Amino acid sequence: MGARGATRWKADEAVGAGSAPAGLSRKRHDMIRVVTLRLYERRLDAPAVPRPLPPGVELAVWDSPTATDGPAGRWHPEAEQRLIEGQVCAVARHGTDVVAYCWLASTPVRVAEIGHVVVPGLEDVYLYDAFTVPAWRGRGLFSTLLRHLLAFAHARGRKRALIFALARNRASRRAIERAGFEISHSVSRVELWGRERLWFRGPRSRFCRVTLVGEGSR
Repeated sequence: MGARGATRWKADEAVGAGSAPAGLSRKRHDMIRVVTLRLYERRLDAPAVPRPLPPGVELAVWDSPTATDGPAGRWHPEAEQRLIEGQVCAVARHGTDVVAYCWLASTPVRVAEIGHVVVPGLEDVYLYDAFTVPAWRGRGLFSTLLRHLLAFAHARGRKRALIFALARNRASRRAIERAGFEISHSVSRVELWGRERLWFRGPRSRFCRVTLVGEGSR
């Protein structure tokens, strides 16, 4: 029911853009907004094998503010606070420059795109907020960072890793899949006339144990 409803709204928007007057089309576009994320999961039955890094790049996994070289806020405004809270960051550096990073959390994290908080299970980790400097993209850094974080989580007894990716971000999705993740289902945030709702789609959406909590519910 939910998936069909979400698809119908998208179709109405597309048809309106092609057949209605420009003003009405823009009005419909303003009334309906859809953001879709793909949720991936990976079982941690065995450690992930890290891939070779590009020449001159070093990788570190930081799990405390003292592990960083210099002030953490220099490369990420929330780094120090996240590390104090027990989160972990895999960082790729070229010389003294951070050229890529990805975060790991085992506590609730806000997913801004869908306005909810993901709550990892007791045996889960959640990977998020990955970034690669544009000049370093296309060199496999993101996938390599994921593999190092998976190995970190496996060594600490975690059983499953979760990660979201925007449906339209094909490069990120390919890197996630290269790291051994499999798509679980899609989550769409649909805004219609000022009201919001989440729609879950995919063959495993009823069975994948993932907790999403509305920000006003905590």
